[in-house]
Amino acid sequence: MTKKYLIDGLKKVMKPYLDEHGITIKQNRSIVKSDDDLRCQIMFNFNNYGTIEIQAVFTVLRYNHLEKAIIDIVYNGGVDIVTLQPYSAKYIKERYEFIETMRGPLFKGEVVEFFVDEQIDLLAEFLIEFIEQQVKPFCEKYPDIYSIGPEFYKYDPPYQEGVGYVGLFEEYLGNLNKYQGDYTSWIIRRLLLLKFTADPKYDDYMKWIQECRDTGQIFPYLHNFIDKVIAYPIPKFYLK
Repeated sequence: MTKKYLIDGLKKVMKPYLDEHGITIKQNRSIVKSDDDLRCQIMFNFNNYGTIEIQAVFTVLRYNHLEKAIIDIVYNGGVDIVTLQPYSAKYIKERYEFIETMRGPLFKGEVVEFFVDEQIDLLAEFLIEFIEQQVKPFCEKYPDIYSIGPEFYKYDPPYQEGVGYVGLFEEYLGNLNKYQGDYTSWIIRRLLLLKFTADPKYDDYMKWIQECRDTGQIFPYLHNFIDKVIAYPIPKFYLK
C-alpha cells in the first residue's frame, strides 16, 4: 500500500464527515481546517519501508496573520547565512507553510502497519473520534490570539508591579529551554502577541528586552528583528 493509496482511501471513506465540517485532507498527509485566521492541522508521522507505518498523529495550530508577520520579520529582506544570497520567494513560502504557533493533542501508540483496505476504515474511525474528542475542544479553547496568551506568559521573565519585567536575558532563555522549538521565532512571536493584542505590558516588555540588548545580553542578529517588531504594522484583521 502506498501513501497516495492510503490518503485517497481516507478521503473517500471520510468524505461525508469532511464535507460537513469543512475539513480537507491533503496529499502531504495532513488534515486541515481553516478560518480567517486560525488554521488547525493534523499530521501523520509516516515511515515507508515497503509498507506504510503510522507512528503518531499530532495537532498543530497556526494563526495566519501572526505567523505571516514572523515570516516577514525573519526572512523578507534577509540573507541566507550559507549562500549569502537573499532568501528566495519559494524558500519564504515553504517556511510559512510549515511554521506553527503551538502544538495540540498528540496520539502516540503502537506503530501501525497498513496492508489492507479494512485498515483504512479503522483509521478513518479513529481520526473522527480523535478530532471530535480531542482536537475540536482544543481548537475551541484557543480560537484566536487573545486566548493563547497564557501559554506564552508562563515563560516570561519575572514581572514586578511598578517596575516592569526584570531578570537577565540568559535566565529567560533558560525558561525557553522547556519549550521545544526555535527560540528566535518564540521571542518575536511573544513580542508580536503583546503588540497585536494591545496588551498593556507591551511597553514594559519592550523596555526590558531593549535594556537587555543595550547591555550586550542579546545576540547581535536579534537586534534587527526587535527593530522590525517595533515598526511592523498591526494587521487589519486584528484591528477589528
